[in-house]
Amino acid sequence: MTSAPKPQKKQKVAVLTSGGIVSLALLEYCAERYGTVVPLYVQCGFRCEEAELFWLKKLLRGRKKDNVEPLEVIPLPLRDIYQTHWSVTGVKVPSGKDRLKDTHIQGRDVLLLMKAALYGVHQGAQVFAIGFSKSHSFHGHPETVRSQIEQLVAQSLDNSIEIIAPFENKRREDILFNNQELGSEYSFSCLSPKGYQHCGECFKCHERKMSFFKTGIADKTHYYRSLSATALTV
Repeated sequence: MTSAPKPQKKQKVAVLTSGGIVSLALLEYCAERYGTVVPLYVQCGFRCEEAELFWLKKLLRGRKKDNVEPLEVIPLPLRDIYQTHWSVTGVKVPSGKDRLKDTHIQGRDVLLLMKAALYGVHQGAQVFAIGFSKSHSFHGHPETVRSQIEQLVAQSLDNSIEIIAPFENKRREDILFNNQELGSEYSFSCLSPKGYQHCGECFKCHERKMSFFKTGIADKTHYYRSLSATALTV
């Protein structure tokens, strides 16, 4: 497990993506460094997923690359586990006034990583990429978890996979600034979409607006409810 990989042009990389700004940058990063890129979306049954998939498919259609394969949507039903959680019900969704840890969905990251890593191995991928940034909400030690998943895959499938997180030490606004030419207005990151539109009130919408605000880049995102600059807090 490493955050500073030494990519090989002949290698195949599976990229766990949701369509957000970091995911967009991660796909571009991998497309420039690896031979074949397989975008993966793990569908769990959360309320935000229909809108996420809509924008992710739109984004991928608009930025076709010869070495990027079609999106693979992998089912991992979790509604039975998180029955009354805000991610399922849409009730008391974390807002910009809440804390980062309030957005954490207990156990979700580990399940997503494991499912996607197993899928990647069966698709012949040697590398698996995830878009953790410095502000990513992850309880515990993500480096340890990734290392353990690598070991589990190696032991159970008699195969190996390298899990990379190239942006884990970078802030979201820095990732945005360094990748502003990618068309971030087509990215999507919202916990409580209004149709296919950003709600403008949830924690992720606030985080998104802050990233544009800090970099000075014009935010072309259409929010259901706009967030004024005076409402932003650093």
